[in-house]
Amino acid sequence: KEINAVADFLRSQGGPDYPVQVVSEQPAGQRPQDGLGTKPEELLQGLNLIKERRRVSQDLLKAHFGSSARATNMLSVLEMKGYISKPEGSNRWEIHYEMIDQAIEELSSLPYDKTYQEETYETVYK
Repeated sequence: KEINAVADFLRSQGGPDYPVQVVSEQPAGQRPQDGLGTKPEELLQGLNLIKERRRVSQDLLKAHFGSSARATNMLSVLEMKGYISKPEGSNRWEIHYEMIDQAIEELSSLPYDKTYQEETYETVYK
């Protein structure tokens, strides 16, 4: 009975009042991340690293990007975009240098804001 009384009291107070979140637009010159959270600048760094070292591994990317999570994410992005592949039954990455060269050229030619800022969120209350 007491629980029902408390529930009735809470219902009588009205429904929930959730804050509205508004995502601000990105300033001009900024490029969006791909769907995996990798910025174009990071992808360019990863591609240049692979081209310079002529190999790819999680350890190499971890040493460059500073964390296992970022290295794993970068490997996933590189594989999904077709820059690297792992043939069935093999533990070695196959590197597609022609695609990497083309991507480096394209990414290098695009303008971007070096002070890249993450999206900002403004919370607006009713």
